[in-house]
Amino acid sequence: MDAAGDILTCLHVVADATSIQVTFADGTTSAASIGASQPQIDIAVLVATQPPAKIVAAVLGNPRSMQIGSDAYVLGSPFGLSGSISAGVVSGLNRSFQLPNGGPMLTGLIQVDAAVNPGSSGGPLVNRAGQVVGIITALINPPTRTCSSASGSRCPSMWPAEPPACRSTSCRIAGGNS
Repeated sequence: MDAAGDILTCLHVVADATSIQVTFADGTTSAASIGASQPQIDIAVLVATQPPAKIVAAVLGNPRSMQIGSDAYVLGSPFGLSGSISAGVVSGLNRSFQLPNGGPMLTGLIQVDAAVNPGSSGGPLVNRAGQVVGIITALINPPTRTCSSASGSRCPSMWPAEPPACRSTSCRIAGGNS
């Protein structure tokens, strides 16, 4: 468990928020603030002001172990529906994506065919062992379609040896609202 209370998510999910509220698996909520960020890779570290006494942290896996065809699971709160999961496979590696509105170019992304919808951003991409191998970053949706199964996940292998401001080998992961 990360004793510092770090929560990894996408910076674009929380960057313009006037207040941030996080909900934990046991249903408790807490206000949170951005403790650190890396805009060039769209990552934010949230710090909850009152985390629950008992937290089971997510374990970070090795995104480099993912191959085309590997099982991939997307966790998040699409359309505001908390506790959602969708399953699929890795359909591409080392993808690039330009964040809208002049945001940074993200590289080294994992593309999955698991369903990703508005609200999935900031949630974890996990492998078959339940280890976090990425954070859902983008939904690539052709303008002539109303839904798409292609998505991007920020690959933690692009982070420094230690994810930003995480002081242990595991960090809690927050679902997003974008």
